[in-house]
Amino acid sequence: MRIGQMARAAGTTVRAVRHYHRLGLLGEPHRTSNGYRDYTIADLARLMRIRWLAAEGLPLDSVATVLGAADDADRDGDLRTDLLALTADTRRQIALLQRKLDSLQRLLDAVDQGRRPTALPRDLADAFDKQSVAATDPSAALALARERDLVEMLAISGEAPSDLFTWFAGALADPDSAATYRALLRRWGELEGRNPTERTDDIELLAHDLAGHLDGLIPGHADVDTAPSFPGFTLPDVVPDAAQRAVIERAITILAAGEQAR
Repeated sequence: MRIGQMARAAGTTVRAVRHYHRLGLLGEPHRTSNGYRDYTIADLARLMRIRWLAAEGLPLDSVATVLGAADDADRDGDLRTDLLALTADTRRQIALLQRKLDSLQRLLDAVDQGRRPTALPRDLADAFDKQSVAATDPSAALALARERDLVEMLAISGEAPSDLFTWFAGALADPDSAATYRALLRRWGELEGRNPTERTDDIELLAHDLAGHLDGLIPGHADVDTAPSFPGFTLPDVVPDAAQRAVIERAITILAAGEQAR
């Protein structure tokens, strides 16, 4: 068969076939008396194997190793390394696609059920909705809305461990913990716009109470070195109010030092 026939049969182009010839992946076939290449079924089978391996992601030098009868230990080792790397990368892609599928399914379920689409897990979204209804104090309600925005940003960014959302949902579902949380949010909201130097006692007390609340909810997880963050953003970007930011900074210090909350 002619080169064009073989290329079409293998689902590729004449240019690609010639490229494989130049690389030595595909041997030169017998030529007819008028100089045309005359390919056989064996040539087509090899070309299809080359295309298959390349489509699987193997570098072309590894394709040569797979197709050849090489018994060179170094080449076999290189091939194994390539295959292990490709396998690991494929597993990562599968995991990414599975997360995407799960997220799309959650969005579809939310739309079908008349709920607000969100990147948050269902139980955490429901817990926030319930707390929004319970937060009758305006400052607490505003702080809760901002808190939800920050947590959802973490969910979207992928910077937070999954157990963060699990314990958060559990904390909001527990009546006593939820009441404490709303009280902390109310006090947090009341600090907005205040001069930090004039509210040092309030900041210190709230920071200790916040650290104690977090430490009680997630013992052993108060590690500021592994705390989730927003790449490209600083704390002032996320918490622009100076007094509220002072609470966060002091609470982080307390948690890092392992101080006892008051």
